[in-house]
Amino acid sequence: MIGARRPLPEPLAAINVTNLVDVCLTLLIIFMITAPMLRSGIDIDLPRADATRPQPQEGLTVQIMPDGRILIRDQAVSAAALTAILKNAVARSPGTPVFLKADRAVAYGAVAAVMGRIKDAGIENLGLVMEPAQRP
Repeated sequence: MIGARRPLPEPLAAINVTNLVDVCLTLLIIFMITAPMLRSGIDIDLPRADATRPQPQEGLTVQIMPDGRILIRDQAVSAAALTAILKNAVARSPGTPVFLKADRAVAYGAVAAVMGRIKDAGIENLGLVMEPAQRP
């Protein structure tokens, strides 16, 4: 058989999934390693309401009433005089803590303004006084 042709081999109909599985597992491992690194946000240690509270008589107490009045030692003071009074208190006893009590109805901006005046007086030890959280 001199001029006889050989039959061509038939193509394989089976799909080789080994390479597909290797690529998928590699991607899975990469995503498992990188996913925790993609967390957004900043970790901060927030205070808890159950913590022991300092006693207000250990320092100076500044109160903001619902009508906006500012009280120091139960005496009304103007916002302008607040910084001067606190500077005198710090000069007499440095390191004195200041406790800020603000009524729930007081606007956040008013509280922030008073906190700014306290910081302007050179007081670094400022605490916010609040009611302890009620447990269910």
